[in-house]
Amino acid sequence: MLAFTNADEKTSPTIIGAGCKLTGNIKTDHNVQIHGHVIGDIDAETVVIGRGGIVEGRVTTANLFLHGTLDGPAVVDIANVFSHAKMTGTLSYKTLNITSNTGLECKLAKHIKSIYRRRSSWGRSETLFNRNVKRTGIQYGEFGNR
Repeated sequence: MLAFTNADEKTSPTIIGAGCKLTGNIKTDHNVQIHGHVIGDIDAETVVIGRGGIVEGRVTTANLFLHGTLDGPAVVDIANVFSHAKMTGTLSYKTLNITSNTGLECKLAKHIKSIYRRRSSWGRSETLFNRNVKRTGIQYGEFGNR
């Protein structure tokens, strides 16, 4: 299925398809789906890293759906980590949802307040980084075995 947009539509997803490799940063007000390979940072409202997707870089988003591989830090409000996901780096989150048998080898940092805000009406990024971070102490392990 192909997705097309027209002048009446206000949003459209950015999709990096399987077999595609992108070197560079992605910054958008909308959703990003990664099924291929991205080397660079991603800043978006929602980021979905598909089961075969690989991201090497920093991810900043309100909603992360991680099915694939993330090699780098992530700063998110809600992290959804699924069974085949792999991640290295630091995952800074407000809410964390994990299914069993994930391959996380990362540090976790829980935030007390939201760390990501939507962009303003002028399109300027309003990403906030909260200084009140509570470290969880969970690190380098299989979460299903704890």
